[in-house]
Amino acid sequence: MRAYFLTNFYLSPIQHGIQSAHALAEMSVHYFSAFQDDPDTCAPYYDTYVDWVTNHKTIIVLNGGMNKDMEDFYDYLWQVKPVDNPRIPWGVFYEPELRETLTAIALILPELHCQALDQYREQGQQNPQYMSFSQYVNLLSPWEIGLLDMLSKKGLAR
Repeated sequence: MRAYFLTNFYLSPIQHGIQSAHALAEMSVHYFSAFQDDPDTCAPYYDTYVDWVTNHKTIIVLNGGMNKDMEDFYDYLWQVKPVDNPRIPWGVFYEPELRETLTAIALILPELHCQALDQYREQGQQNPQYMSFSQYVNLLSPWEIGLLDMLSKKGLAR
């Protein structure tokens, strides 16, 4: 299980970390308050978050691209139907000092998603033309596969 952060390309190296922390804080506030208001609906997301915080804590900060790339990724997150997203909590941060620019997106991937992403990247290094999530088609929704595909194309933030 890992937390992935996509940060705006235009940020300085230290800002990648700071903006990621802001997005994580926003996610924390959202899921803790949502869980209190509606525990049945929010339990899977809340459980994933608590499991990550308690047992994993791995953070990967990726280059999310320019403003349009960040907004496109954010829009994709909103396309999900609850049945397609069983346990992936996510949050965003808009920096007030940068005219409310989307500077960071945070999401926590459960272990199955991390395994699929790792295998996909490994396939790409060996044979890029054969990259696919074919063995995960029956385990992940099309939305989840699309999300992992988008993440697989992002490099580390620098």
